[in-house]
Amino acid sequence: MEFEFNNKRVVLTGHSETDEIYQRIKFSHSFYELDMLSYVLRCHKKQRTAGSMVIDVGANIGNHSVFFGLFVAGFVLAIEPNPPVFEVLTKNLTQNGVNALPLKLALSDQSGKGEIIEHAADNVGMAQVSMLQGVTVSEDDVDVETLDRVFHQYVSDDRTVSLIKIDVEGAERDVIQGSMAVIAAYKPDLYIEIQDPVKLQEIQALLSGHNYQVVSKWGATTMYHLVSKPTLQQRFRGAAFWMSNLCV
Repeated sequence: MEFEFNNKRVVLTGHSETDEIYQRIKFSHSFYELDMLSYVLRCHKKQRTAGSMVIDVGANIGNHSVFFGLFVAGFVLAIEPNPPVFEVLTKNLTQNGVNALPLKLALSDQSGKGEIIEHAADNVGMAQVSMLQGVTVSEDDVDVETLDRVFHQYVSDDRTVSLIKIDVEGAERDVIQGSMAVIAAYKPDLYIEIQDPVKLQEIQALLSGHNYQVVSKWGATTMYHLVSKPTLQQRFRGAAFWMSNLCV
């Protein structure tokens, strides 16, 4: 699928013709979840430098990663564990000339192996990774790491993390737990899909030492924007965006 956005040509390949995300891209002739991405662009476009970096956890086919790399940051760390989806992610990053490092693994609060559990053939974004404990490892299992270890291994010291997007189908708290060193060092904005209000409270408790607060939220499967020590302008922008979507 080819389209133009902000005077740039974008080409996105889908995992399959019937996958829900790709269907929405084809229908809209634009990025999936463009409302969220446009909001991210307004929040972060002034921070875009060669050394700025976005971490996309649960990158899927790369819809968000491509957007981040073209318009938001100078570099993208794109993390996706599902092997066939990872191949599409890599293709989309390459054919759009995005400066990125795609990694085929899952993130959690510990290192190990995991099993991919598919829930819907026409929506690969719903797949989950379950940690394997004390069982025989097969070739179909995926590597699991913490973001802190991945960051230390793959990212150079001259990078500045401006935001982390997390869409991991219920494993959000574990991902945050394994990312605390990166969060403490850079205080990036966090965009996290959280379907369970109890998990939101758990994540806020984890982040309490860095004074993260929710400044906006949207979507049926709610995406929260959390900012460390938000300014009045950030609060106002987030509230205005939330209200505009509430009224749609």
